[in-house]
Amino acid sequence: MDDDTHILESQMALHEQGTVFEVTLIILSESEDVDDLMRKVARTIVDRHRYDHLAIYLRQPGVPGLRLASGESTGATPHEAFTSMARAATSESRSLIERHGNRWRVAVPIEDGSNTLGVLIVGSDTSSTRADRARVLCRALAAQLSLGIQNSGLRRRQLEVVADRERARIAHEIHDGVAQSMYALNLGLENCVRLAQRGDSARLKESLNSLVPLSRQTLLEIRHYIYDLTPLLSSGDSFDDLLKKQVGEFEAISEIPAHLEVYGESSSIPMSVRAGIYRILHEALSNVLQHSSASEVLIELEVGPANVRMSVKDDGVGFNSGDAPGGYGLENMRRRAEEIGGTFSISRAGDAGADVRVRLPIGNVSA
Repeated sequence: MDDDTHILESQMALHEQGTVFEVTLIILSESEDVDDLMRKVARTIVDRHRYDHLAIYLRQPGVPGLRLASGESTGATPHEAFTSMARAATSESRSLIERHGNRWRVAVPIEDGSNTLGVLIVGSDTSSTRADRARVLCRALAAQLSLGIQNSGLRRRQLEVVADRERARIAHEIHDGVAQSMYALNLGLENCVRLAQRGDSARLKESLNSLVPLSRQTLLEIRHYIYDLTPLLSSGDSFDDLLKKQVGEFEAISEIPAHLEVYGESSSIPMSVRAGIYRILHEALSNVLQHSSASEVLIELEVGPANVRMSVKDDGVGFNSGDAPGGYGLENMRRRAEEIGGTFSISRAGDAGADVRVRLPIGNVSA
């Protein structure tokens, strides 16, 4: 790849990261009207990428079919073509690309991990924008739209204090996690552009390689929030299956083999404890990706009559004996365990690595 191509690729990646960042800021706004939220997002995407067409279709609870929540168009694509493509993407639960000469359209489902909430469609009447690249961007944007739709639902329904606390926690963690990671990626990509312009290929390669772990961590965080905002009550999957999906997401993004073993009947675990296990496991796997340099992870969940124990063990760099590991992620795990009457500990895993352990009660715990 020559320097001009490096510069172009870096500039395009920087522009796309900026779009996702701006959409994230819109999602974090206090709008209770989901249509207003979708209109703001649609205008931002069209303004930044000059697509000829954009439409966001949403499902209505209890009502069959899709409704148009927002549309931006400067071309002459018939509305029927968009609705037909939206139905196909919804029924097949996958992204679609249609090409007709120089024209193309991309449809990406907006999902919360178990349900399709709607569809994002963008299109161009020329070949100036690549459809494949647009599909990658739309997948990232669809993940953010999923967060926005569910956040708006939480605000609109004005759930009990627990839901309000959860919404505040999610907004805080997105701000401290995903938003900061995106900002760091933007800075890194800006540096790559400068290095490419100077023709410093060696430092450019080094800088691009250093952004890979941060990019993976950001993607893991985004995927986590998609599932985290999905009420466990509404999922048709068993708790074992939800954990398998969570571990599978970690493997796919981190490229670190992870093995899950469940002993006992997880259906006996109260809902509040399931939520705690799910979120503690996410924090533990995030720590592995960020800090451990591990080549393998073993997760064990043991369900007993009175409590459930979970261990997340890696073979990474670990920590010095006698040191007390700290950090935001570890404090989150400790706090989550203690909130439901459990305990949290971390220790060395043999000669290397770390072993995170939690013990949570399942007797006399409200669902």
